[in-house]
Amino acid sequence: MKSSKSCLAIVLDEYGGTDGLISMTDLIEELIPNIDSENEINSEYTITELSQNKFEVSARVLIKDIEEDLKIELRDPEEDYVTLGGLILSIAGKVPSVNEVIKYKNGMKFIIKDANERYINKIVLDLSDYKN
Repeated sequence: MKSSKSCLAIVLDEYGGTDGLISMTDLIEELIPNIDSENEINSEYTITELSQNKFEVSARVLIKDIEEDLKIELRDPEEDYVTLGGLILSIAGKVPSVNEVIKYKNGMKFIIKDANERYINKIVLDLSDYKN
């Protein structure tokens, strides 16, 4: 941003695709989190408890946030994904279909709730059979 004298930058995801746009204001708000923006909106990247051991999760939620909030282990040190969507794409090797169930380590299951041919939006994380 500094070298190009621009107040905007394009953000790339873990696969090199365009993930969004970031402004200088976004950076400042991230560095100084207690600054309230007058046009701030609630994040759509949430973890919502559906029932005991079942959670609806946005595909863009960070793996580290899920691990901290739910006290589970998702990360594989050999992989380079950052989001839950990146993890699922890494496991499946493709964008899964809606209602497709992806089984993961320790009995964890991901049920795809909202996706299209290009990306995953929402997942149900089923920890019913999870063993730590």
